[in-house]
Amino acid sequence: EYLNSPMESKKVFLDSGWYVTGDIGQLIFKNGEERLIILGRKNTQQEELYVNHASVWVDVKALESSFLDIPIFQHVFLSGDRNRSYLVAVVVGVDIQLSSKFVDENELISQFERYAPQDAKPYEIPRAVVVVSKESWKRAVASTHSSKIQRLALKQHFSDEIAEAFARI
Repeated sequence: EYLNSPMESKKVFLDSGWYVTGDIGQLIFKNGEERLIILGRKNTQQEELYVNHASVWVDVKALESSFLDIPIFQHVFLSGDRNRSYLVAVVVGVDIQLSSKFVDENELISQFERYAPQDAKPYEIPRAVVVVSKESWKRAVASTHSSKIQRLALKQHFSDEIAEAFARI
């Protein structure tokens, strides 16, 4: 139970005693064993990072709104990993010239630094960028069957590219 906060306790502790974490998981079977993979959190407006030996929650939705002011980007999606201390950006350019073949990743990162909110922490600025085509973005969004951007679906759709970007850093 939360100290001096019975109302908060009631929200997160079930009558059976279970604690509701908000984690979204998937059970998989591998090598004859059942495993639980944590995919993310129910509150998908935030990403958890590990900074200076502590968990930090980053409001990625607000950051994405700021980064949409970057003139060369049509879409921006930020992805974090609770085992890392930085974000990866998945972007779609407004122009065909913005593709991973034609653009220096360091130049894109400098755009994020330039357009970051004044009070942004260093870990809130992406350290790697994945450039995807408009068609790939449309396929990812179409897979959600919703007009809203579904963060978890985007994270899953671009999981290989995001993993490669984390590995580059």
